[in-house]
Amino acid sequence: MLVYVAIKGGINMYNERNEEFSIRDIILQLLFVVLFVFILLWLFPTKSDFNKLANNNNNIGSLEPIYARIFNDNILNMKDAGKEYFTTERVPQKIGDKVTLTLGEMLNKKLLLPFVDSKGRQCDLSKSYIEVTKTSEIEYTMKVNLDCTDASDYILVPMGCYDFCKTDICEKETTRPVVTKPTPKPNPVKPIPNKPKPDPVKPDPVKPDPVKPDPVKPDPVKPDPVKPDPVKPTPIEYEYTKTTPAYFTNWSSWSNWTSNYIRETDLVDVRTEEITNTVTKQIGVKKITQSVPYTTTKKVHVDNLVTKTCAKWGTVTVSTGTYKYGTEWNYVKTITATTPPADTATTRYVRVKNSSGDTLDCNTNCNSIYSNYKVYTRQTYEIKQSGYTCVEYGLTVTPIYINKQVTEYKTEVKYEPVYGSVKETVTYYQSRTRKLIPASTDTRWSNYNNTYLLNNGYKYTGKVKVK
Repeated sequence: MLVYVAIKGGINMYNERNEEFSIRDIILQLLFVVLFVFILLWLFPTKSDFNKLANNNNNIGSLEPIYARIFNDNILNMKDAGKEYFTTERVPQKIGDKVTLTLGEMLNKKLLLPFVDSKGRQCDLSKSYIEVTKTSEIEYTMKVNLDCTDASDYILVPMGCYDFCKTDICEKETTRPVVTKPTPKPNPVKPIPNKPKPDPVKPDPVKPDPVKPDPVKPDPVKPDPVKPDPVKPTPIEYEYTKTTPAYFTNWSSWSNWTSNYIRETDLVDVRTEEITNTVTKQIGVKKITQSVPYTTTKKVHVDNLVTKTCAKWGTVTVSTGTYKYGTEWNYVKTITATTPPADTATTRYVRVKNSSGDTLDCNTNCNSIYSNYKVYTRQTYEIKQSGYTCVEYGLTVTPIYINKQVTEYKTEVKYEPVYGSVKETVTYYQSRTRKLIPASTDTRWSNYNNTYLLNNGYKYTGKVKVK
């Protein structure tokens, strides 16, 4: 728009004062306007230029080293705080066990100051943590995991109870583990809508009159005289070396007294102190024997079942229950009776004729009349027969039992500790440490007879090189 106004103004000026200006002046004015517009566009970039610059910066990743440095510093701060926090009492005691301390717990315990990531946001307080795993009797692995909005990664720090440790547990490697590059988290990219660009305003074409430039004759150029370069001597450097022998650092201050055993080495100085105290501890075991009642079900004898059984069989003669009588009656005696007695199968009574009143019983009733009777008997024969039968009997006794709950007793033995006061000597340990600085050789290159290096113990090696 500015170009159009400038061009239009120039044309109007040309129409009004076409008598005063030549075509050459108009061309110069147009060139001045175009140059002015170009300078404005160069000094004040458009919005599209800013978008292109931002996209180029994103593609190049010029801020990634700064973001990685922020992430590395945060995870190393967590590592240093974990090394101070996890002492012998706070690490796992069994091989394979783990102990975890989250970032939120570290902030609550004031082990760290709050920090943010590259986007100014606080990292995850629960997903960011330190986990210590016991891998052997004296070694552990500390995993430091940091989870933020822009990146997440972790480092593994080997730790253990080594001779060179100033404390109970220290890092195995003295070099600082650095995260090379944290794993970035993808950010959602919002598309930038393309706005239509306005069509550039085309100025009205102006056809200037052809101008013939005046011929210009160039001035003759005189060449400068060439001076030869001075010959410079070739610079030579000499190799110097200085060997520093291995040495021990000064001893640290003495640690606090502890009852944990500390082994003395070249790097650990130990002094001990024995203290005898009277303590209560187990001095023996007492055996206690007692009868303990318990209920059980048992068979109890309540009665006997007696059964008659045949013990011996044989042939015997037994009565059939029938009898036979003889045919001959025999007189036995004569009896007196008031009434005639009844005959039986073996006895017969015969009245004696004219025997009434022969005998009177005047003791009771003299009016009673008695008669005499003759008594005849005959022999009786029992009818028997032979048969196979039991000739001897026996008895079988079968005991009868029932199930019944009864109380019985069993003997139990238990042992109880016996405590008493005894004198016990405890050894306490105090230590201080130092480090062994290994021997080193420093090599430098310099000019010949460098007094500073020679006075500080450096010597020539005989090697030279050209700079």
